Amino acid sequence: MRFITTLMTLLVLATTTVFAASSDDNPYARNYVARPGVQGSTKQGEPRVFRGVDKDADYQRLLEDGFDMLGTSSFQDTVVPVQQLLAQEKKVGADISLVYTLPLTKVPDSLRLQQAKEQAALSHAEQEQTNIEQGAPDTQRLPLSQPFYEYYATYWVKLPPPALGLHVQDHQTDKDKPGLPIVAVIKGSPAAAAGLLKGDVVLKINDVEAKSGDVLVQAVHDNMGKKIEITFLREDLLMQKEVQLNAK
Repeated sequence: MRFITTLMTLLVLATTTVFAASSDDNPYARNYVARPGVQGSTKQGEPRVFRGVDKDADYQRLLEDGFDMLGTSSFQDTVVPVQQLLAQEKKVGADISLVYTLPLTKVPDSLRLQQAKEQAALSHAEQEQTNIEQGAPDTQRLPLSQPFYEYYATYWVKLPPPALGLHVQDHQTDKDKPGLPIVAVIKGSPAAAAGLLKGDVVLKINDVEAKSGDVLVQAVHDNMGKKIEITFLREDLLMQKEVQLNAK
């Protein structure tokens, strides 16, 4: 894949078993937020996880490479096994996932409390033995020495070949401006072949005004396999392009 050359590979598993974890035990599952309207794949290949580099750049690149984002997980924790990310990837039907980790210089109070509770659960004998090994007095609390991280993971599904190949911004901040701004053009799609670019604003598909993403999707669906005319703005210039849509 083209985008892989700009991402640092974290892990590629071909034969490793992915161990399932319950939502209560798996922070990736417990903190998962799904994007509405995006469905996971039922025909997943081998699980693949990559370490993300730049959230915005990675997001743009994956959209252009024909992926769509299923959802995200965001949380703070100690070291979390990658198998738990792979388990959540499989659960949501993602083809790949990206993970971003940031070491925390200040441990959140909630995590300090969690670790303190875990330490309190140790038997008195275990605490004594640990303190002896560390050369500390019997009354000293165990040190909060585990590293903590800010985790952010995104889950992606590979889309089938698109009829048109555009990702648009459905809700503009300026309601007085017409049309739908293009946020990404899928490589190799009819839209890319027609020369449409990120930043163009789609105004019409034939005579149908692009008032919303749903209207745009329906107009494309009604003309699959046909030639359509897209009217759009490029900066302040009104333009039109003829596009041959892919069939279903």
